[in-house]
Amino acid sequence: MRYSLIILSFIFGAVHAFGQSAVSRTQQYINPEWNHPALTGMSNSLKLGVSFRQSITSSNNTLRLYQAGVFLPIKNSYNNETDNSGFALSSPLLNEELGNNKRSRRKHGVGLHLSNLSVDAFNRQSISAFYAYHLPVSDKLTTSFGTSLNYIQNNYGVDQLTVENTQDELYQMLLQEGFNNSMLLADFSVALYSKALMITTHISSITLTENKSDLVEAANNAIIYGLAAAYQFQLGTDFVISPFVSFKANPQYQHDLNLSLRIKYSDMIYAGFGIQNDLKYSALAGIKLPKAIFLDYSYDRFNNAGGVLAGGMHEISLSYIIQNKKLDSPFLW
Repeated sequence: MRYSLIILSFIFGAVHAFGQSAVSRTQQYINPEWNHPALTGMSNSLKLGVSFRQSITSSNNTLRLYQAGVFLPIKNSYNNETDNSGFALSSPLLNEELGNNKRSRRKHGVGLHLSNLSVDAFNRQSISAFYAYHLPVSDKLTTSFGTSLNYIQNNYGVDQLTVENTQDELYQMLLQEGFNNSMLLADFSVALYSKALMITTHISSITLTENKSDLVEAANNAIIYGLAAAYQFQLGTDFVISPFVSFKANPQYQHDLNLSLRIKYSDMIYAGFGIQNDLKYSALAGIKLPKAIFLDYSYDRFNNAGGVLAGGMHEISLSYIIQNKKLDSPFLW
């Protein structure tokens, strides 16, 4: 029986925030709202994004992960008034000053994210709703409070697995008990950001809403703590270096540490690398296309526990930003 595949599927479904480490997004700079609810609506632009990740497992099965998201800022009435006032034409400098004050920078953000993960007999689908409120604290800094609710449905087609011994104890248990489950993942986060800085922390809680197996019961009511930070260092007129770090912790499971660095040239071409615990090493590259379209590619090479994904993992992302005259997001790639 393909024990490695069963274990992989169990990890993906039962311990959502930690178990998906092997397939989690390498391109943390792209659409950071997907992982950090407090950043929802951070920019003054409608953002659309899709990504695709694929790997060949050690049992020659193809793992595929599809994701899509849309995030929208909702400005307050005062902000809209300054955008549409006569100052925009008669006195653009004054209009810009009014648009950048604390009152006009207050806003809400909403978002929606969809994902589908499949490998052999396992399939996971999720839908997430996001909300955040942004409150400026100085001329450059803004704090935000966000939350997301993620519904996850895990389906295990045990009868579709290739089994060498149909009397295998684990296989028989899965057939008898079933292994499908669904869960809710609630995330609460706070962020502090500017045009160059991002710091965000969050708490996630997993609640099983449907479960037919004791194997995943340990994930019920699990609490996960997370912290992430990034900064943009301007080097001359053409180069920007952006380090990124994120950390997750849960007393019941492993700690998860991500480190990455990206270099951007002339606001058009960028490349970087990353490392995640002792699980994987990553390389990424991207280019800004006309009309605020961003095309990104990354490759992950696994070692240690990630040996199940022997073929490495490829990721392609495509993002589109409907631009606004005032861009206050630190990560509009």
